[in-house]
Amino acid sequence: MSVALSAVVGTLLGALVGAIFGVVMALPQTGFFGWFFFPFFRAERHLGALSRQTLIPIPGLKKALVHRLEADWDDGVDSLNQLIAYSLQFYCAIKAINVALARSRPRSLLTRVSRLAQAPFDWQLLRYGTADIGNALRAQLVQGLVLVPRRWRAAWQARYPSSPRLDTPARSACAGFWSWHTKDATMAADAFRQVRDLPFGSELSDIADALEQGGTADTLDGLDDWHTRTAWLEALPTERLRPGTLTALTLLRRATAEVHKAQTTRAPLNRQTALARAGALLQELIEHGAETCEQPEWPLVHAMAEGWRDLVVTAGGKAGDEVERQRADNPYSGYAGLPVHPPVFIGRSGAIGEIRRHWANAEDPPVIVLYGHRRMGKTSILRNLAQSLPKGAVLVYLDAQGILADDSGQFLLDIAEAIHTRASHASLDPGPLPSSTDYDTLGHASRQLKKLLARLAPQMTESRRLILAFDEFEVIQDRINDGHIDAKVLGFLRSLNQAHRWLALIFGGLHTMDEMGNDYRSAFYAQTEHVRVSYLSRADAMHLVTQPHPDFALEYDDALCDELYRLTYGQPFLLQRLCWAMVERWNDRFERERGAIPRVLTLDDLAPILDDDLFAATAYYFEGVWSNVSPAEQMLMTVLAGHESPWHQDELEASQADLDGELTPTLRSLRHHDVITEDDEGRLMYASELLRRWVERRQAVHGQVPNLCPTE
Repeated sequence: MSVALSAVVGTLLGALVGAIFGVVMALPQTGFFGWFFFPFFRAERHLGALSRQTLIPIPGLKKALVHRLEADWDDGVDSLNQLIAYSLQFYCAIKAINVALARSRPRSLLTRVSRLAQAPFDWQLLRYGTADIGNALRAQLVQGLVLVPRRWRAAWQARYPSSPRLDTPARSACAGFWSWHTKDATMAADAFRQVRDLPFGSELSDIADALEQGGTADTLDGLDDWHTRTAWLEALPTERLRPGTLTALTLLRRATAEVHKAQTTRAPLNRQTALARAGALLQELIEHGAETCEQPEWPLVHAMAEGWRDLVVTAGGKAGDEVERQRADNPYSGYAGLPVHPPVFIGRSGAIGEIRRHWANAEDPPVIVLYGHRRMGKTSILRNLAQSLPKGAVLVYLDAQGILADDSGQFLLDIAEAIHTRASHASLDPGPLPSSTDYDTLGHASRQLKKLLARLAPQMTESRRLILAFDEFEVIQDRINDGHIDAKVLGFLRSLNQAHRWLALIFGGLHTMDEMGNDYRSAFYAQTEHVRVSYLSRADAMHLVTQPHPDFALEYDDALCDELYRLTYGQPFLLQRLCWAMVERWNDRFERERGAIPRVLTLDDLAPILDDDLFAATAYYFEGVWSNVSPAEQMLMTVLAGHESPWHQDELEASQADLDGELTPTLRSLRHHDVITEDDEGRLMYASELLRRWVERRQAVHGQVPNLCPTE
């Protein structure tokens, strides 16, 4: 019996030993065979990290690696990566990393782990910086015992846990970067919370939380919530551990800011536009984020951006469907000839640039005259001037048509009250409100206004400037001619301008100083600079037409754009009047046809509005141009309006032979008043075709063309 039992036991033991030896010899992927027989040869990369280990480490290697890492971490990490790339000393390298990290001071720990995670040769370096490599080897050996029942192997493997450990700062840091590499954002967030109190710990923890929360945001509300949770991105420290990742997250936050706008707006067009901007930002990140965002965060960021982009594109499409079912807002606020503000205040950077250059660092700032015919945009420039000048400029806008002073004292009182109001709004101290009893005569008023400016003078630092802007300044001359205002007030204003370098004067009107009376010329002529306000350039005109507002919901086809410019030559009032009328007409059609019309304006939309109503609505503009030229110019305008095609000058001279030398100066004056221009062949034509048609219509009412040189 004992012999039989011994035979059975011997057989089983022999089988078990043979099985183990066979497994070891048959499973080179475990690296076990290499531990004993090939300690100095590199294994194939596809065998994994464990195939580069050996139980016979090079003597003193671990100590040398630790010393190299502690002496110069960057150099040590480079050496370590080369070692595991060209040898089987992975186990020794892991031990050295763990020792060096355990000895690291708190202030340098996260910087070191971050450097280790910078393109390592093998990410297992980070894995076994937090997991037990010995347990991992034992578990792998047990897994190779294929003759042992699976249930037994599972029970044995459970004794050797190799999951990330968070029991020390070094292991937590390694666990965080390893989890990012394996795209486990939740584990990374848990790991980095353990080191939040270390230098750069809050940065890593906040990044990890953002990646975890962003990865689960799959609705617009979720993106809006993520925007709220990442407010910390608005106040980043100067010194950063992961600057590329923070830049990517900041771009994501800009996208969610647009999503927030989309969630809070009621207008479908605004929602669609905001979502489109969000999608563009996300696409930019998808295409270029890899250039700056660090590994291993980039795959998580990339996945977030792609998921969010698909989300906002889908939502934007739904918002677009809503837009298609709504009327178009009409943003052409200048259609009635009133002053405009951004975004329809377009194309006046040239004029404003001239004003800035004249006033820049001028010890004796010149008086500016802003001139051009009616509805060219002079008032809009004056009203928007403060926003276009350096910070600290205080604009005092005075419409001369609204100054109804009966005498010079009241006129200066109006100026003083306007200065007091604007200075108070600018947080200056102008003193008590001006009283009418102190401005009862020109002498009293001038003294009080000097006192007001003297009180402001100490408060006007180098960056500040007080601008007195007189619009429709010809009206002041009319009041002087009527005897209501003493002409001396003009010289007094100039004396104030000379006494205070921070006080600037600008006049807006139809005329230059040469064309004004002696009162203006004697007061200001020698110190005056002129800035002409003329037609918009074609580019600026098309910007005004096609992009009057960022959320404008209609398109213009190219042929219509060409015709609008031909009709107006970029005259801003006429452009806005035409566009306003077309949008109103389109909205009427939209209501009648219940939205079943294209959202593109064409020449067919323009033709019906070129009617009597248009010329009646714009008559004030045309009459202003007409009244601003001489009788001789009016006569020549009537001749030129005779046919639509341009004139050769010799044709015009032949048809008006009795001019006797009057033609050339008259044409020069019409050019000066922006009435006529020349085409590419040098032929004469109306700048604005609509002006030509108005003159033609006027002549049809008033009769035959008058003689340019009537007999006495």
